[in-house]
Amino acid sequence: MKYRTGNGKVRAMGRMDVLSALCAVFVLGYGSNADAQEFTFEHVRNIGTKGRGPAQFMYVEDFAFDSQGRLLVTDAAHAWVQVFDKTTGKYISRFGGKGDEDDQLEKPEGIAVDPDGNVFVADYTTGYVKKYDKDFKWLTTFSDYGTQPGQNIKSEFISIYNGLLYLPEAGNHRVSVFDLVGNFKFLFGEFGTGEGQLNNPEAAKANSKGEIEKWIEEHGNTATAAHRGQILVVDDEPVIRHVFRTWLEDDGYRVAEAGDGAAALALIDDEPFDLVFLDLQMPGTNGVETLRQIRDQVAAQDVVVVTGHYDGTMMDEVLSMGPAHVLKKPVDKEQFIEAVRLYTAQSPVQ
Repeated sequence: MKYRTGNGKVRAMGRMDVLSALCAVFVLGYGSNADAQEFTFEHVRNIGTKGRGPAQFMYVEDFAFDSQGRLLVTDAAHAWVQVFDKTTGKYISRFGGKGDEDDQLEKPEGIAVDPDGNVFVADYTTGYVKKYDKDFKWLTTFSDYGTQPGQNIKSEFISIYNGLLYLPEAGNHRVSVFDLVGNFKFLFGEFGTGEGQLNNPEAAKANSKGEIEKWIEEHGNTATAAHRGQILVVDDEPVIRHVFRTWLEDDGYRVAEAGDGAAALALIDDEPFDLVFLDLQMPGTNGVETLRQIRDQVAAQDVVVVTGHYDGTMMDEVLSMGPAHVLKKPVDKEQFIEAVRLYTAQSPVQ
């Protein structure tokens, strides 16, 4: 994600920078050359710090302003929706949090507020859309994970317009539409590169004319999908990293590499990845310890474990942290790409 600074320079942003840019965009608005779609933003302030406590962020996703003008921000890692004063940036409260109770969330991404002040939060992992009142008390839950009408897979940034909630699905390559009670109304879009087709839609937003604009990551809606997702390959063998990188780049993904656990953790701490391929047998910080620290840093991070030979003790440790997807070396290319598409919800490049 990029924004243009006051001196015309473009600064690339990670997840932890995003709140400062959001304040600049929505407090100061557009630049003078709107017809040419050129915008100038001035930095106003930073909101929050890195961490898991109140007013802290690990993996910022979507944001909205409620009926009282407060800024609501979702965090996919610690699952809290945090509330700030939009003018001062002062922390007010938070709701949600990770858990199985009605008012709790697993991986909140999209958020929108209706004209009555009710807050809707779409959960990427469970498929649930949870509705809260203006005081952030849970009211109801609708939709769930699946491919049928009224269900969704990998919901993204939502929008409310004219009494309807528009929910883009990266997993189903479509937009599902609900009324504000939670009843499914209709859907549109399907995978493809033609008119009216979608490829991994990340947001559905209404423009000033009331038209719903389906924005694709990096504004891409092409067969080559130059930015289909970012994947981290962690292996101490350069040859393995090169092979995996070649397979991934040929399939349209961006790739980062790390030769050991410490380097991998530093990369994950700095930017989000759609998927991590993690070798178990590495010198220094081995795969098991790296996986444990990944779970501590970004609990929702998808990881595929790669191993050259079965080690019962290490695998027991891996499984103690939850279900694991394991690929055995030498890795079959078809199984590798199948795993990538499973976790990134991508269809093959046509």
